[in-house]
Amino acid sequence: MTALAWPATLISLANYIDNSWSVACARADKAGIILAEVLESRIHGNQPVTLIGYSTGARVIYSALTHMTQKGIVENVVLIGAPVSNDIEGWKKIRSVVTNRIINGYSSKDWALRLLYRANGDGLGCCGLNPIQKGTELLSIEQYDTEQAHFRLRDSIGEVLHKVVGKVVGVPVHL
Repeated sequence: MTALAWPATLISLANYIDNSWSVACARADKAGIILAEVLESRIHGNQPVTLIGYSTGARVIYSALTHMTQKGIVENVVLIGAPVSNDIEGWKKIRSVVTNRIINGYSSKDWALRLLYRANGDGLGCCGLNPIQKGTELLSIEQYDTEQAHFRLRDSIGEVLHKVVGKVVGVPVHL
């Protein structure tokens, strides 16, 4: 009986996580559409913006960029631990609206993201776990290995951004 208790508990936990995770991803995708509309309406003014996102915040940005049609609004993008697909078509769409740098921060040590992210039936990987392999050199997408687990990364995001963002905006960042 004890031998069955652990698997049953894990299945129950997986169902709970999967439902919460699905809701979080769906909400992030919807928030991305709203963000795209806000950016394209230029409420922020005419200056280009740099977007930086971690985890589901990175998914919001990814969703926004895939729904945008105007170029020149977003200058730089940094996605760290993004629970989004490695599908090159989505990244081509992003490249078409981002005028300068796109940085993918990933970590193969991110067990939380590995557990939560389920690859779609088409077998595509997650760009928060691995570098985007196919075609990124043609799209000039930079890859950055954070070498940290998801929750450890959350606690040291300032250090990671210091290394990456200073390069993106051209000035050192003091956090």
